[in-house]
Amino acid sequence: RIHNIRVGAEKYHGLLIPPGAEFSFNAKLGPVDGAHGFKPELVILHNVTTPQFGGGLCQVSTTMFRSAVHAGLPVTARKNHAYAVSYYLWPYDAPGVDATIYPPNPDMRFVNDTSGHILIQTKLQGTKLAFEFWGTPDGRKVDVQGPFPYDRQKSGAVKARLVRTVTRGGQTTSDEWHSSYKSPALFPKVLAANAEQIVNQPPTPAPTSTPGPSPSPKPTPKPTSKPTPQPAPEE
Repeated sequence: RIHNIRVGAEKYHGLLIPPGAEFSFNAKLGPVDGAHGFKPELVILHNVTTPQFGGGLCQVSTTMFRSAVHAGLPVTARKNHAYAVSYYLWPYDAPGVDATIYPPNPDMRFVNDTSGHILIQTKLQGTKLAFEFWGTPDGRKVDVQGPFPYDRQKSGAVKARLVRTVTRGGQTTSDEWHSSYKSPALFPKVLAANAEQIVNQPPTPAPTSTPGPSPSPKPTPKPTSKPTPQPAPEE
């Protein structure tokens, strides 16, 4: 997983985003396969948690999303994971600040609404990844509140809300990101990409054939003429 994070993060180191341009995480990421240096790791795909090339890249996109939020940049595309994954709770100890990607969609995108270029630099120290955004200061003030989890269920399903306020040139704008996470039990873990062995679900017993009693022959009664009964009215 750390290998994929390192390979993915390197693709954004030194990236320049022109003023007014929209950044697309997937467009810059490119192909995700073994030929481009990625290894299989767990991802959420088609209602299962299964190894795929590039597993762990969502930790890169999540870090990029958080950096864009705290930089006060307009986020134009972001989607939360299907269920709340433990390593996306840090350092808030709560869900609601993650951004899943899987080329071509879902994607994570934001706009450089500053007057100059933004330079992105990445830092990976041990298991901690950071993005630094360098650009021309315009005096904007950013205040981020949350995430605020709510509607927690015993199944692990939960919802969360993240609020941001950006003040620039006397104008204040507010953004909210709402996340809805399903129960992790709905996404069984699979050992291989073709899902031939499911780990979290008990095996389904094979049906057994129970012989029934042989019918004894009976004489066929002669039909009698009876009026056809009318169906009863439904309530």
